[in-house]
Amino acid sequence: MRRILLKRLMSGELEPGTQVNELALCEELGVSRTPLREALLRLDFEGFVENQPGKGFIVTPLRPDTAFELHSIVGLLEGLAVRALADKSEAELAELAERLDRANQAMIEAARGNDSPEEELLIELGNAWHAQLVGAWDNRQFQEVLALLKARLYRYTYLFLRERTHVEHTLAQHQEIVDAIRAREIDTAADLMSAHWMSGAEAHYEWLRRSEDDRES
Repeated sequence: MRRILLKRLMSGELEPGTQVNELALCEELGVSRTPLREALLRLDFEGFVENQPGKGFIVTPLRPDTAFELHSIVGLLEGLAVRALADKSEAELAELAERLDRANQAMIEAARGNDSPEEELLIELGNAWHAQLVGAWDNRQFQEVLALLKARLYRYTYLFLRERTHVEHTLAQHQEIVDAIRAREIDTAADLMSAHWMSGAEAHYEWLRRSEDDRES
């Protein structure tokens, strides 16, 4: 149920700021109210919809400030995870760099080998690259917090990736981080990781502000 609703959110069928018609969805999908509300409550936790008392669920508007804040926080956290790599041996860092190279190459092939790669595929491959890196820090609480923040970022990233010009820049930044890790320049790699997310924050903010201006004009 969640996946069906998420697909409609991503396609724009359920537009930002509009109310979710639960009765119509139950009838259309042939389900009872219980599984639908369970899916909506999960999407509320992830930031896709908002449960407003007395009004039901509305599709969360795309907010420039929210995109900027989420990117900024994730950048700080992933920078912290990279700094934790300082305790790794040279062999462990070399192995990690190789895995990151392979993950980045998979994203390069998806972006360049298809004129219109699926946004879901690009996000999956991008998440796989980041998971290889931050997963090297064995800190369960950190991983859980980061997973929630990235779930809230998903819709922004999905729509943003339709502008393919940003994909090449992301891939180049990934490579810079990998090169710094391979050279055991951990502080540099951490700074590059935070800068990677901050550039995304700024790009998302400007993109959403332009979208707002276009709707108002």
